[in-house]
Amino acid sequence: MNYARAPPTNVGSFTFHFFPFLSMKTSTPTPVSTPAKSPAAIDAKVPVATFRHDDVSAAVFRETYADGTATYVSLRRSYRDASGAWQHTQTLTRGDLLAAAFALTKCYEYLATPAKTQAA
Repeated sequence: MNYARAPPTNVGSFTFHFFPFLSMKTSTPTPVSTPAKSPAAIDAKVPVATFRHDDVSAAVFRETYADGTATYVSLRRSYRDASGAWQHTQTLTRGDLLAAAFALTKCYEYLATPAKTQAA
């Protein structure tokens, strides 16, 4: 499938650019519920939420420090190797970029949502 952009069309003094419409599957957050743990157990780095689209997933992590809380997002692609076992990499191909952008957008929406609505 060719996703190349169509050349601009000039009409009078206006230039119109045509972009193809790309449909994407919807993605829903997968919040991970974590029971109260000791500070040592929290360092196990369990994601707060994970968003997946196609073979790309983005996970949101929170870490608490003495001076505040830091939020991180991790991005990875899953694939099967020659033996059929699942492998993971942080290297993306050109075909993975839209899926990565979608997963990262969902992470941003999750982080922009007030905390009281995330727990619901």
